[in-house]
Amino acid sequence: MTKCFHLGIAAFFLLVGVSPLPIRAEEPGPSAPRGALQTAAFLPFTGSAAEQGEWIRAGLELGRDKALSALGVSIEIQYEDTVADPKTAMSAYQGLRSRDDFKIAFSYGSGVGIALTAPVNRDKVIQIGLATASPAYRTPDDYTFRNFPSAELESAFLVSKTLNDLHGKEIGIVKIDNDFGVGAAKSFRAEYEKQGGRVLFEESIEPGSTDFKSLVTRLRQYNARYIYIAAYPSEGAQFLKQARQLGMSAQFIASVAILGAKNFQDLAGSGAEGLLISTSTPVFLASKEPSVIEFVNQYREKFHEEPGIQHIFAARAYDAMLLSAHAFKACGKADTDCMREYLFQTRNFIGASGTLSFDRNGDVSNTFSLQQVRNGRLEGY
Repeated sequence: MTKCFHLGIAAFFLLVGVSPLPIRAEEPGPSAPRGALQTAAFLPFTGSAAEQGEWIRAGLELGRDKALSALGVSIEIQYEDTVADPKTAMSAYQGLRSRDDFKIAFSYGSGVGIALTAPVNRDKVIQIGLATASPAYRTPDDYTFRNFPSAELESAFLVSKTLNDLHGKEIGIVKIDNDFGVGAAKSFRAEYEKQGGRVLFEESIEPGSTDFKSLVTRLRQYNARYIYIAAYPSEGAQFLKQARQLGMSAQFIASVAILGAKNFQDLAGSGAEGLLISTSTPVFLASKEPSVIEFVNQYREKFHEEPGIQHIFAARAYDAMLLSAHAFKACGKADTDCMREYLFQTRNFIGASGTLSFDRNGDVSNTFSLQQVRNGRLEGY
C-alpha cells in the first residue's frame, strides 16, 4: 500500500468521523448504507465457557439495537456454537461460510481466534476477538482485531503492581495448559524477570481437572508469598479453594479471565477472599461515563440483571458491534477493505468497556485497575 494511499484513506476517515479526539457510540456520520450488515458469532454456548458465550450474545444483541436506533444501521447475526474448541470453530466457520457471505466474525477464545485467522484473511472477513488474550493472535495489517487486551498489556500492569506496590520480588506461576494460559504465563514471566523479579516455579493444570491437592502439596514447599494464576473459572476457583483448605497462605494474583462464570464465587468459596484481579473495563455501577451508564441501563432493562465485573464480555461485545456498525456506515457498504482501514484509524472510541484505539496489529490500548475480592465482592485495591 503506498504512502499516498495511506494519507488519502486517513483524510477520508477524518471526514467520516474517526479522529484523534474522543468519539462516542452515538456520534452521527454519513447516511446508513442500504441493506443489513451480515455478521456471524462463533461462541461457546455449551461446555464450561457457556455462560461467557451467553454474556457475549447479550452484548451483541444490545449493540445491534443501539446501532439501529442511533446510527440507522441494520445488522444481522448468525450464531454458531464452538464449545470454545478451535477445531469445532473451524468446522462451524467453514460450514457457515459455504452458505452465507458474512463480513464480520465475532469470536471467543485465544485458540479459536488463532485457528480462524487464516480463513478470515483468505476470505477478507473481519474477525474481532472478544476474549482473545494470547500474544500469538497478533498479526499486522490483516483482517484480525480484538478489543480484549493482549496478555502482554495485562502482564505489564500486574508485574508493575506486584513488584512496586506489593514488593513481591519472588513469585510462583500456575497456568491452565491451553493457548490462553500458556500465552499469559509466558508474557507474565518475561515481564517479571525483565523487571528483576524471580520466578520460583511454573506449573500447569489440565483443562477440566478438579483435584489439585497433590499440586498444592508440592507447591507449599516453596513458601511462595505471591502466586500468579492464569486459569479459567472452574479450574481456577477449585485450585484456590483447595489451596486455602490445605493451608496455603500466599497472596494470589489472577488474570481477569478467572472470573468468567456466574458460579466462580460458589466454587471458590472462602478461597477467593483476598484475590487480586486486574481489569481494563469500568466498574460499571460506579462509573460516571455516559456511555457506561447507558450500557448499564440498557442491560438492566432488557435482561433484568445488574452488570458486574463479569459482564466485561457483554460490554466488549456491545462495543465491537457498534464499532462494526460505525465502519459499515462510514464506508457506505460492506467493503471489508474499507471497514478494516476504518478500524485501524479508530482513536479514542468511548464505549461501555472503556476508551478504545486500535494499532496496526488490530490490538487495543487499555488502562487497567486492580480489584480485590472482599467479603465475596470486588472492590478497588
